[in-house]
Amino acid sequence: MSLENIKRIVITGGPCAGKTTAINNIRTYFEQRDKKIITVEEVPTEIMRMGINYSEFGKISFQKAIIDMQLKKEEVVMEAASSYVDKELLIIYDRGVLDHFIYMNPEEQKLISDELGIDKNGMYSNYDLIIHMLSVASELPSLYENNDYRSEDVSEAKRLDDLIGDIWRSHPDYIRIGCEKEFDVKLNKLINIIENDF
Repeated sequence: MSLENIKRIVITGGPCAGKTTAINNIRTYFEQRDKKIITVEEVPTEIMRMGINYSEFGKISFQKAIIDMQLKKEEVVMEAASSYVDKELLIIYDRGVLDHFIYMNPEEQKLISDELGIDKNGMYSNYDLIIHMLSVASELPSLYENNDYRSEDVSEAKRLDDLIGDIWRSHPDYIRIGCEKEFDVKLNKLINIIENDF
């Protein structure tokens, strides 16, 4: 499949980075401009909404299920994308495969990589652009808050944000967006980056 007309973008960031809100706004923005866009929901939240509990499922089983489901969703998306070879298509992923590795130690990462046949470094080629929206925990901790699917405190959220940077920084097109007191400013920066790249 030719990827010339397809732009695959990962929106990532630690807890309370504003990813989900941003992706919803990105979708609306580009649809209003008659651009074809596919958005892919964050897998862990999707699984937890099913009623699957992390602590009951077990850490390794949970992470393996998340990564396996992410890979399958990406296969489906790319299969669907093949019908848009003559049109520009924007694919936005709420997190990429490597995001899920930050919750495991090196031995656990190797175990799951071996079981699923994943080359972690090879995952970079699945995405054209990585946009890391920094969590407010990293820059504006007084604005940090949780939701029904997030339980990390500020220090843990910042630690996860740092790990996300570490795992994606080697991607050839990795961009960080800092926090703003007004979220619309952060959102506009994000949209401008995508629009200039798309």
